[in-house]
Amino acid sequence: MNSPFDEVEQGVILGSPQFVGWIWENFKELEEIKEINIANRMISRPSLQDLFKDVSSKRDRDDLMVVARLRAGYSVTDIANYIGLHRTTVSRIVNGDVKCYK
Repeated sequence: MNSPFDEVEQGVILGSPQFVGWIWENFKELEEIKEINIANRMISRPSLQDLFKDVSSKRDRDDLMVVARLRAGYSVTDIANYIGLHRTTVSRIVNGDVKCYK
């Protein structure tokens, strides 16, 4: 018999992907509580792999970098390492200083 803890990734929610997605969508305001550290504040945030799995253009990639940083709470360094860009480039894209697509 498989343990429900075998498939736990990050976060504090245990449940089916549908349940975790429902929690993520319905409790967005929890990510605004600054007194709680970021790891506990991000209820079952998606992994970077999940966030970027369906990227089909640089525009999509840039938009998802903003989501990863501002909504999911990943560091610029974590995003840069995952995407393969310099952290300064990621920071400029997230802050709206540059668009890397035409």
